[in-house]
Amino acid sequence: MEELSSNDHIFITRLTEIIHANLANEKFGVIDLAGLAGMSHYQLSKKVHFVTGKTVIQYMRETRLRKALEMLKNNELTVAEIAYRNGFGSATYFSATFTDYYGYSPVKVKRGEIDISEDMISDYHPVITGKKRPGRVAAFSISGGIILILILFSFFPVKSMKESTASVFLSPPYKESIAVLPFRNLSDSAGNLHFANGIAEDLLTQLSLYKDLKVVSRTSVEQFRITTLSAPEIARKLQVNYIIEGSLQKSGNTFRLWIQLIDAKDNTHLLSEVYNGKYSGDMFDFQTTTARTVAEKIKTAILNQKYSSTDWNRYTK
Repeated sequence: MEELSSNDHIFITRLTEIIHANLANEKFGVIDLAGLAGMSHYQLSKKVHFVTGKTVIQYMRETRLRKALEMLKNNELTVAEIAYRNGFGSATYFSATFTDYYGYSPVKVKRGEIDISEDMISDYHPVITGKKRPGRVAAFSISGGIILILILFSFFPVKSMKESTASVFLSPPYKESIAVLPFRNLSDSAGNLHFANGIAEDLLTQLSLYKDLKVVSRTSVEQFRITTLSAPEIARKLQVNYIIEGSLQKSGNTFRLWIQLIDAKDNTHLLSEVYNGKYSGDMFDFQTTTARTVAEKIKTAILNQKYSSTDWNRYTK
């Protein structure tokens, strides 16, 4: 096992600072984090997974929970207040999430019934397993490559370099665009809304991993949680080709999810499916697995409409 490099440590520390600065914002998601970190969603996902072995959603959730644990240990506020301060819109959902992650309830921590060590609430310092860092030869090769690039750059006029660089950023790499509208909670319990939001966020993350597909951030679509606008009207406002609508009903650990993929051009349904499931283990892993299944179906539906079978790997990283 190998400890984090100094660059990786700086990277993870910066991400933690950004998350802490937005703790109370329940709508702060992965794409928002990527934007503030100055990275694309894909770059952030790959980097976080390399450094921590986790998805960005898992890392963000664990960062919030560690901060909540610190506040509970210091007995600063009530459990409900700590939940809201850390971006959980429901104290019930926060308690369930906290208990699922740590194995004991936040109330027990607040009462001093659990012995909390400093390591449990310190900043995240993952240890990389099975990853090989570049050796000395590789390092020299990289350095030599950088020097060669700098020498080559010196032969090009500054103006042409600027124009070339600008064209890279001004030319959108995306072939298609999509928006995941906020899922409707059809359950009686308001706490189940967070389960619906979790699957929607995971679905957004899974779709963002597909090449050529631009995914609108969750904060941009939140304005359409309650709306009378049609899917094509929403698509025009968000400037996307496709809209995903979803509804979820949950009772205990059993759920039913309705998903619709709409082609905004002619308001036709490319996909309309119902998913039934039940989880007995980690709720968050289950959410991610479900979202991955749905994302694959959505990708297939778009590919079937737009591309021949020879073009399928255009959408994979």
